[in-house]
Amino acid sequence: GGRGAPAAAGIAGAPGVVATVTLSKSLGSQGGAVLGPARVIDHLVNAARTFIFDTGLAPAAVGGARESLRLLRR
Repeated sequence: GGRGAPAAAGIAGAPGVVATVTLSKSLGSQGGAVLGPARVIDHLVNAARTFIFDTGLAPAAVGGARESLRLLRR
């Protein structure tokens, strides 16, 4: 259905489920995101070396991804 492996397995949104998403492949933008419980995200923000030494997404890339999602939901 295009909603990813967690949805296909019936566990999307379940407590403790962490998912990664890309904005560069299907949305024509750049970057990606990690989705999950706040405690996991807080840990990644404070402990993940690749995150600590990385920069945030450019506002234009975020806007492009949001618009792509809006169009896909129509």
